[in-house]
Amino acid sequence: PAPPGTVRWWARSGGDALGPADDEAVQRSGPRESPLWLWQALANLNAEVQPATWLPAAQGQAADSLAVRRWVFTSATLGQDDDLQWFTEAAGLRLPATPPITTPPDTLEHAPMATRAATGLRTVRLPSQFDWARQSAMLVPRGLSRDALGPWLAPHVQALGGRTLVLCTSQAGMVAVAMALRQALASSGIAVLVQGEQPKRHLLATMRNPPQTGGAVLVGTMGLWEGVDLPGDALQLVVIDKLPFPPLHDALHAARAHAVDEAGGSGFADYTVPHTAMLLRQGVGRLIRSAADRGLVVIADDRLLSKNYGPSLLASLPPMRWLAEAEVPGYLAALRRAPDDPALPASDADSPPTAADPATATPAVDTGNMQ
Repeated sequence: PAPPGTVRWWARSGGDALGPADDEAVQRSGPRESPLWLWQALANLNAEVQPATWLPAAQGQAADSLAVRRWVFTSATLGQDDDLQWFTEAAGLRLPATPPITTPPDTLEHAPMATRAATGLRTVRLPSQFDWARQSAMLVPRGLSRDALGPWLAPHVQALGGRTLVLCTSQAGMVAVAMALRQALASSGIAVLVQGEQPKRHLLATMRNPPQTGGAVLVGTMGLWEGVDLPGDALQLVVIDKLPFPPLHDALHAARAHAVDEAGGSGFADYTVPHTAMLLRQGVGRLIRSAADRGLVVIADDRLLSKNYGPSLLASLPPMRWLAEAEVPGYLAALRRAPDDPALPASDADSPPTAADPATATPAVDTGNMQ
C-alpha cells in the first residue's frame, strides 16, 4: 500500500490490461483529495479523459491475479439505494446475484451464512443513529437570488447569535454572502468568518469558541461541505445557497456524463443528479453530529421544489420537518432558548410545499436511511 499522504496512480499499460506504471509514476506526493488545479490543468490542456477502472477483475482478468482479496468501502455517501449503485457502478464493481442486505442484523457475525458465504460484491445500508425528524427542520425559501440571500439571512443569524454555517457552491457566491452579512451584522458583535482568510482549523476553532460579544457565522465554498464537525450549540443553522451541481467547466464530470450518454444512459439523470444528491447530503449532514444536536437546514434554491429532479434530491436527504418562512423566527428562538428541547415548534401539514403554494409548511416524508 502507498504510505499515508500519497496518491496511487494507475495507468493503462497497453492493450486492455490494467496495471501499475513504473515505480516513480505510481506513487507521487500529493493531497488525499484530487486538487482543483489538476482538473483545471486538464481543462486547459484539453486533455482526453478515458473511462477506466482500477480493478483488473472488472476487465476480465482472473481474480487470482489480485494481490488484495477483500476490499471494504465505508461512507455515508456511497449511494441512496440498497445496491449503492452510484458508487459500485462508477468503481467498476459488479453486483452478484445475491440480493443486498437491506435489513442488517446487529452485527455482521449474526448475518445468515448464505449471505456471508456468497461471492462477489455485498452491500449493507445502515440507518442513521440520529433522529433527524425530531432533531431538525428544513426550509426552502422562494425566489432568493444570490444578492438577496445575505440580507435575508442576517436577521436570522442575529436572532440565533451566530451558530451558522453558510455553504456556497462558488467563490462569487461566498463573497457576495459574506459581504452582505458583514455589512448587516457590523454592529451586532457577531464575527463573520470566511473560508480562505484563515486556516480551516482556526475557523472551526472560532466556531467552537466564538467571541463573547455575539457568536460567529462561517461562510465557505465546497471545502466546507465535508470534514466539518461542530456538535452541540456551536452550529444550529446550515444554509446552502444553491444546489451543488458540478460546474460546466469541470472536465472530469463532463467526461463521466458523456461516457454514460455513450453507453445508452442519461448523463444528467444517471450521473449528474446522483452526484449532486451525494454532495447535498454531505452539506446537510454538517448539522446533526450528535444525538443532542438540534437545528435548521435552509436550502435557498427553489429548483428543489419546481424541477423534475427535485424529488430525487429530496429522497437523498434524511427525514426532516418542513417549516414555512413565517415559522423560522419562532423555531430559532426556541433553539436559542432551549437547544436540547425536542419539543421545538413544527408544522402540522403533511406534504412538501409546491410551486403553486410556496408558503405551505410541511413535514418531510421519511425518504430513506442515512448510511
